[in-house]
Amino acid sequence: EEEEEEEEGGGATAMRTPKSRRRRVAASRDAERALSRKHVAPFAKQTRLLCGRLLRNLGRHPFLLAIHLLGAFAVAVGVGSIFYDVGSDQGGIQNRMGSLFFILLYLTLMSLSSLPVWREDR
Repeated sequence: EEEEEEEEGGGATAMRTPKSRRRRVAASRDAERALSRKHVAPFAKQTRLLCGRLLRNLGRHPFLLAIHLLGAFAVAVGVGSIFYDVGSDQGGIQNRMGSLFFILLYLTLMSLSSLPVWREDR
């Protein structure tokens, strides 16, 4: 439309063309920047909203929370009783490393149980 105005309007609109073209370029750059940003909300707001959603979901499934806490307590007592009186020699250090590996493996497998919940949220 502006090109048609340039042809019809003569010299006055021809002088305004670079300014309007600059405005269009600036507007398109702003639009590109807005689209290129992945997360519009600040990190603190995203964290607050996600924590609120997590607490709401915990409120909806209190039995699941109780089972997870009971399971974690049972595993902690079991691992603690097995590795309670290990020595400070090389065998004791290896036993401690083994217990740390077992705890990390347990935590990893427990986190896999939340995958169906993520699928439901999407």
